[in-house]
Amino acid sequence: MAEQSFRMRIEYAKTGRLRYLSHLEVVRAMERVIRRSGLPVALSQGFNVHMRHAFGPALPVGTAGLGELYDIWLDEYVPPQKAHSRLAAATVPGLPVRSVCYLGKEVPSVQKSHVLFDYLVVVELGGAGLDCLEGALDAVLEEGSVTTVKKGREKSLDLAVFLPMRPLVRCGAEPGTAELSMTVHAGESGSLRPETLMSAILTSPGHKLEGATVVSVTRTALREPEQ
Repeated sequence: MAEQSFRMRIEYAKTGRLRYLSHLEVVRAMERVIRRSGLPVALSQGFNVHMRHAFGPALPVGTAGLGELYDIWLDEYVPPQKAHSRLAAATVPGLPVRSVCYLGKEVPSVQKSHVLFDYLVVVELGGAGLDCLEGALDAVLEEGSVTTVKKGREKSLDLAVFLPMRPLVRCGAEPGTAELSMTVHAGESGSLRPETLMSAILTSPGHKLEGATVVSVTRTALREPEQ
């Protein structure tokens, strides 16, 4: 590895059919993009040599992302505009590069610093009214927790920990749909998947949402907490 390396943060999107890629598949796809771009990426030392990069928190399969982040280290300085052009020319539709910038050594990793995830969930109401969705959301929030299953084990998630504010409900762009905007806080114990919350909402008893379904889930941004 070169004595001096330059850390570059890349913002990209994961959209369309490529939202069904796993996190590992996205990492491999981006590695191919970096190679095709011709950027002088730094390599690790040791027996298992690989390009130096660090990706942000994984997106679940099927969830789109509009502001995903990863860092790479370069052996040589490349002007940001030139680096962006190279990466954009080397990528594929569905994984567009949105921006690039250089970071100092003191800047923490995305995994450590960006612990707020903004999501947009689109719901087909199936004939139910927006008030039914609002009522079901209130009921779940009042209950205070939701249950998820991981590796065959049920786990209760405290909504007060993972939801710093009440999700915003509004009419969707298409007739018969609704949109929920929510911010999820990630911590050492993990994070709340919007699908888990939506499952609890849509099955909340007495709110006539039996025909409602989730159309899409999009992570619109990764953010640092306000100081």
